[in-house]
Amino acid sequence: SYPHQAGCQCENCKAIDDREGTPMGSLLTFVNRIADDIKDDYPNVYVDTLAYRYTRKAPKTIKPRDNVIIRLCSIECCFCHPLDDPDCPHNVEFKKDIEEWAAICNNLYIWDYTTDFLCYLSPFPNFAVLQKNVKFFKDHHVIGMFEQGNYQSLSGEFGELRGYLLAKLLWDPYMSEEQYQTHINEFMEGYYGEGWQAIRRFFDRLHRSVGDNHFGIYYEDPLDLFVDPDTEGDNLQRAEAFLCKGRADFAAAKQTATADQLARIQRAEVQLDVYEWYVCRARFNALAEDD
Repeated sequence: SYPHQAGCQCENCKAIDDREGTPMGSLLTFVNRIADDIKDDYPNVYVDTLAYRYTRKAPKTIKPRDNVIIRLCSIECCFCHPLDDPDCPHNVEFKKDIEEWAAICNNLYIWDYTTDFLCYLSPFPNFAVLQKNVKFFKDHHVIGMFEQGNYQSLSGEFGELRGYLLAKLLWDPYMSEEQYQTHINEFMEGYYGEGWQAIRRFFDRLHRSVGDNHFGIYYEDPLDLFVDPDTEGDNLQRAEAFLCKGRADFAAAKQTATADQLARIQRAEVQLDVYEWYVCRARFNALAEDD
């Protein structure tokens, strides 16, 4: 799907990349030349380039010019575990990469990802890592953040809450866990109304359901990840229990909601509609196998 992951393979570029140990070698050489050419005429302009997929790794010897921004992208990472979790194999390499970039770049920016890009309406319980990850970025001298979420459609899960929390974290990356949880509760109470605690029950169960699994921004089947943690049985049975309890939580929240609050609750419940489709598909497949 990314036909140019190897970068330019001409003799000159390949020689630079081989020497630097990364295709970022030839890219940064090019970017630095542009930065040198414009610095006198445009002293307040910065050249922004991506450390993205095949260019994510920092070069061995080439450093960005002072008027170059390196925007490191976390697209391959696991968003169930913090980026500095030494036991998460998906995040170990990213931690190494950001450490290497932080050592040579004065203008380190981040392009971060906060939703399921295969289905914007699917549950995406990354709230347990948001606070830790923003602090992690700040600790590694990041000075610019872009949090890419669901910008192409209305949220069908907790996108509004996520946007609110990220805004709070970008102002205060060192807030405590207690402050973070308080922000979650304050938002839910104000946004969903008197029945917000039922939504919070579902929210907490959703995050517990992931267990020791991993998920990135392109996970395909929620039933592989989100099953009731308190129910025994196979994945389908646990998925059905998760769905049933979730429906009950949302029904409870609706009982005291105003018209505006009800619309917000119904929009958040769309994630269960999507989840139910996966449950129905799994039921159908199981019946087909029996036949």
